[in-house]
Amino acid sequence: MNQSSWSGCVEARAEGHEELDTPPSASNPATRWVPFFNPEEPDNPPYSGYSRNWTSDGVTGDQNTRLRNSNKYVGKKNTRPNTDCSMQPILALTNSKSTLLNYVNQMQTTGFTHIAIGAAWGWRVLSPTEPFTEGSAYGDEEWQKALVLMTDGVNTIPTKNTWHKSDYTAYGYLQQGRLGTTNASTAVTEQNSRVGLVCTRMKDLNIRIYTILFMEDNAATYTMMRDCATSPELFFDTPSTEDLQTTFQVIANDLSNLRVAK
Repeated sequence: MNQSSWSGCVEARAEGHEELDTPPSASNPATRWVPFFNPEEPDNPPYSGYSRNWTSDGVTGDQNTRLRNSNKYVGKKNTRPNTDCSMQPILALTNSKSTLLNYVNQMQTTGFTHIAIGAAWGWRVLSPTEPFTEGSAYGDEEWQKALVLMTDGVNTIPTKNTWHKSDYTAYGYLQQGRLGTTNASTAVTEQNSRVGLVCTRMKDLNIRIYTILFMEDNAATYTMMRDCATSPELFFDTPSTEDLQTTFQVIANDLSNLRVAK
């Protein structure tokens, strides 16, 4: 890809591995992560919804042929290959308060909402296996693994008036059916189900899960986040910033009590 570098984002893994703590293996490509790039999309006609079209196609054929024409790619700009990879890299486990505070202060909201993917990456940070290896072994009685999962929105499929039916996300295009369907509403339901799957697998490993629903009143998302938590009292419905501050203090106190008890 001429004059384009990779900003570090990856797509969701295939064949169910996105919802597992499976270490990546060279012998099983499905366990590995594909680098994420926004495809340079076809010129709009006969569709009006393509938003990642930064150069003339210079090629004829159907929509997929034009999409896969690699000669179109050039260095990144606001609408180019790394457009949707502007977030911070994941921070590995650390006991440095200043490092954590600096990281949190630099966080920005961006992109689409895929709660299962966020939960899975939180799990990987706690895991003792690659791609992060700082976590203690599962079952180590000296440690209690804990995860706080927060969302301020619902799972999202960014639909578009295009042949591919959506923007390109970690699950590819909606038209590709990587969520088991090409219907946006059904795909969101599938995403919600995957959140439950990831949460159940973490709880089976004795990971303590706190969930926060921030300024969101969607009923399905409420139920999903409540059921994800280790127990109902570890789910927090927080309709305001003041409530959020209180919630984090409650979580901090609970974790401190766990440490004292151990």
